[in-house]
Amino acid sequence: MLRQTVAIISDSEKIAGAIREMVNSRLFDVEIFRDSRSFLSVFEKYRLDVAVTGLQNSNSTAELQLIRQIRKTDENIRVIVIANQPSQKLERRVRSQGIAYFAIWPEDRYYLKEVINAALVSRYRERYNHRRSLFYPINQRVFA
Repeated sequence: MLRQTVAIISDSEKIAGAIREMVNSRLFDVEIFRDSRSFLSVFEKYRLDVAVTGLQNSNSTAELQLIRQIRKTDENIRVIVIANQPSQKLERRVRSQGIAYFAIWPEDRYYLKEVINAALVSRYRERYNHRRSLFYPINQRVFA
């Protein structure tokens, strides 16, 4: 079985701990990073499946730059962005970066848990199908 890794980028221990509890750590590896610099140093060396990061406000260029860097390095990683307040402008900016998952903290805790699970399943299917294609030619039947 392919063990998946979830990276949480948050300077708040309380938020990072709450998100860690949402992810079943017996099935997945969970890594917490306090800043984007430490995350990027690991991200470029190791394979990560899902990244959860937060945005403070709609003018937060540092966090948007982090999202751009993640997408540039690995366009297949699932990125989940959480914000501390609803903002259509912020959501549009995030979605323009190719991010499909956006949640409001702490109001959307149940939704965030579902989104993390959906992102993990999506990434697993992608990796599993890619791995299968390495062993079986496309036109060969797996079962005779």
